[in-house]
Amino acid sequence: MARHMKEVGSVSYISTDSFHTNFYTYTITSSPPPIFVKVGSLVPVAGATSANCPAGNVLRENGKKLYPGAHSGVTTYMVGVFDIVSGLKGYINPNDPMFAPYNSERPLYQPDSVYTTDGTTKNLGPSVLTLGYIAASEDMTTAGQVRSSSFTLLEIVDGIGGAVNTTILDVSRGQVFTLVMTKDVTLIPANMTTGAVVYLTIVGGANTFILSFGAGIKRVGVNFSVVAGATYTIHFVCGGPTGMFELGRTVALTG
Repeated sequence: MARHMKEVGSVSYISTDSFHTNFYTYTITSSPPPIFVKVGSLVPVAGATSANCPAGNVLRENGKKLYPGAHSGVTTYMVGVFDIVSGLKGYINPNDPMFAPYNSERPLYQPDSVYTTDGTTKNLGPSVLTLGYIAASEDMTTAGQVRSSSFTLLEIVDGIGGAVNTTILDVSRGQVFTLVMTKDVTLIPANMTTGAVVYLTIVGGANTFILSFGAGIKRVGVNFSVVAGATYTIHFVCGGPTGMFELGRTVALTG
């Protein structure tokens, strides 16, 4: 392999939005004599615009680093990067939400990777598989859907000594729930989190049964008469840990 083609730093970042205001040049200036105090500053990269610094550009580390305390005018860790599309170079905060890790196991001289299916569409980043929470302080945008991958079947617990039958709708277990009505039952919410959206499908049993709503649910009606063999849906949004609000309910669905 030619010397200029040897692998150097392979860490790359992909921009998630226009990053021209998050892309910096580091400069050092000296005060007049006899003090000669050197002062550093970060200023936007000259020539960087929203047009040449769009979402989807890949920035490669060039090995330069800036450290708070060691570099004047620097308050957070910064890394030097270059953009082979625009030809611009500068510093970014690698933990800025404007950037995401990208394809870090390849040499810098290789071009941005593309889909193997068509050989032309640029890959935008790896998939994420996690058992944990995904938290975002800004909007989430997607070309597909943000959705639950399964139905959660609710269980009915029989009341004892004349107490009402209950079913617990635990919001932490999913987004789409199904309740099969085999008797009169009261729906009790649990683990509600602000902004959580819940869809409940109700399937009628052999007879007409009554679905009632427990404390914490703000609803359109006091109860819901579920006709034998019919199917309904109710849509809720959670306003916090103690309140779930009904957005609407359907009549019996057909088809």
